[in-house]
Amino acid sequence: MMTFRAFPSVRHINSHDGSLSDKMMFVPETLTQLFNALKLVVASDAITVEQGSEIWALLRDLYIQDPDIPPTLLALTFDILEQFHLWLTPSASDKAVIGRVETCVVGVIRMFALMDLDHVSSLRKTTSFRKLEMLVRTLDARNTALQRESAILRGLKKRRWPELMGKIFLVENLKSSSPIEKEEAIRIQD
Repeated sequence: MMTFRAFPSVRHINSHDGSLSDKMMFVPETLTQLFNALKLVVASDAITVEQGSEIWALLRDLYIQDPDIPPTLLALTFDILEQFHLWLTPSASDKAVIGRVETCVVGVIRMFALMDLDHVSSLRKTTSFRKLEMLVRTLDARNTALQRESAILRGLKKRRWPELMGKIFLVENLKSSSPIEKEEAIRIQD
């Protein structure tokens, strides 16, 4: 797991058995400030592809560590995703667009790959989930258009991307879904 220089890991005493464990400890106010700063940095189009990858990695690592992020941070996460959506349409060269699409495709896959369908379904109940859907729809269109020029996108399109689309848009497992869930999945796709 990645360690963050600004947030060193600390020894934590497990209250159940008294054992020691390494756990990243974050003060919610500090995370709120960090997420706001990340949102502004992405919004200002002031990041490189490498920095974008690091932001995705940070979000993924935080969600892996504690999937029950407080509502304020969850809303800010979706705001960051919305800014990444806008970051995909730079005034830069086509080469920059390919790098940005690759960064976001890999980032969103890694962030949501470890989440089960129940967790994604609980995220779906938030009002900000639409921002993720918009990002994924745009990435899907760009992914298809840029596959010839990117080996990364071609490789991910075969398996990982369809799995992500299934999670986000509830396409997978429709056979075992109730009629109401099927209608919801179809409505979301349209």
